Amino acid sequence: MSKPLSINRFIETPLLFVVGAALSGLVVGTAVLFTDNVLWPAALVGALLLVWLVFNHPHAGLSLLVFATYTRSSDVLEHQYGIPSFVLPLALLLLASLFMRWWFLGKRIHNWERTAVLLGAYGLVGFTSLFYAADSGRSQNALIEFVKNCLLVFAVVLAMRDSRSLRGVSWALLAAGIFMGSLTVYQQLTGTFENTYWGFAQTEVKNIIADVSDHRASGPVGSSNFYALVMVALVPLALDRVWHERKLVYRLLALWALTVCVLSVIFTFSRGGFIALVVVLAVMIVRESLSPLKLLLSLALLLVVWQFIPANYTERLSTTLDLLPGSGGDARNEVSFRGRTSEVVVAWLIFADHPVWGVGLNNYKYYYQQYAQPLGWDNRREERAAHSLYLEMAAETGLIGLAAFGALVGVALGRAYQTQKMFMRAGRYDEAALAFAWMVVLVGYLAASLFLHGAYIRYFWLLIGILLALPQTAARPRKSPGTTTPPHRLQENAQGELPC
Repeated sequence: MSKPLSINRFIETPLLFVVGAALSGLVVGTAVLFTDNVLWPAALVGALLLVWLVFNHPHAGLSLLVFATYTRSSDVLEHQYGIPSFVLPLALLLLASLFMRWWFLGKRIHNWERTAVLLGAYGLVGFTSLFYAADSGRSQNALIEFVKNCLLVFAVVLAMRDSRSLRGVSWALLAAGIFMGSLTVYQQLTGTFENTYWGFAQTEVKNIIADVSDHRASGPVGSSNFYALVMVALVPLALDRVWHERKLVYRLLALWALTVCVLSVIFTFSRGGFIALVVVLAVMIVRESLSPLKLLLSLALLLVVWQFIPANYTERLSTTLDLLPGSGGDARNEVSFRGRTSEVVVAWLIFADHPVWGVGLNNYKYYYQQYAQPLGWDNRREERAAHSLYLEMAAETGLIGLAAFGALVGVALGRAYQTQKMFMRAGRYDEAALAFAWMVVLVGYLAASLFLHGAYIRYFWLLIGILLALPQTAARPRKSPGTTTPPHRLQENAQGELPC
């Protein structure tokens, strides 16, 4: 027992601060002498403080990892200021702190075996493509990124241990939504498109309708369609907290997040993002028994949002109807639809030719022109992406890859549903509602992915890690009382299964 006690005392005594201060001074002095970039000394001090934070408070380190990943802070700082990426080192640091706590303090590491099996099966499918892909270098690069994302998943799964960390992760994502969305809304309303606000509020001048182009919000992602996907996924989480938080300040913060996230989706002019937004709102509203007050607040929010909808937005959305049979329109007459139709059809043709194993991980682009030119719908002579995560996966990894992906998503949703029931049986209705909201978060991401490929797949892996970790947050008793009274629908199902 002497080892754990001595380590705990070292972590909790001022000695650690003294050592940290001395190291910080040494590092800053060295950095000032050997670099011209004034941000480097501050970055190094921040790194040392980060080490202390993660080792002393892993739950805070987890929240920081989630926030940094979702806002792409690491990528933005690297691109804008040359500061090396820190998300992967932060994930490794968090894993190291958990390992040390297990080794020295005897704190068990839970829930890693099933996660390892799921990720291993999915990775094995990609690994086999190295042996038959036409461009194995592309497959190798994709596998390297997959390994990095696996480290992120394990860091989240192992560090998210109780309801405290569940709330911390949830609010870290809402803070990310407030941060990104507020910058986007301010930029759009003031017209300051030349200012990217440190790289977190980028825009694209792209086609809106016919020959009309305009600034489309793309946030820290740099792509308007993918930024819409990122913000749509936060909407059910924000809406749930608006409905179920007890303290007014938290409800107002959640309302802030909800408002700027919805407006950000609108300012992207993304049709796929709008469809996904409708899906998540419909699921959340159908599940919730709205009181007159909640309904009134929802209508008031809708009226506020309506005032800021751009003039060309509804006209752009109306072009989506051209995809419906009998609409009288032809999607191929619209410039962006022509390209996307070509990309989707090519993915299907590749899958039809290689249904079992596909053409190899990350090899769709290699084959695109070979299949697209005979169609004659896309005049661009460049590599293109599939514009649908599922068709891209089918083309590259075939039925085997789709099965592995389906198993991963199915287990993640199943574990969230299991968590919901566990919270219900314990009478923890607020957390049961939060678990349901997390299911809808993933549903929103998957709905938007119908129209987008896997270019920014790290968001998906972050959400998968959170959902896989949910059951262990319900397994431990809560230290504080619930935050709300049970919702009406949840009370009705307290003795049975919850509606999904």
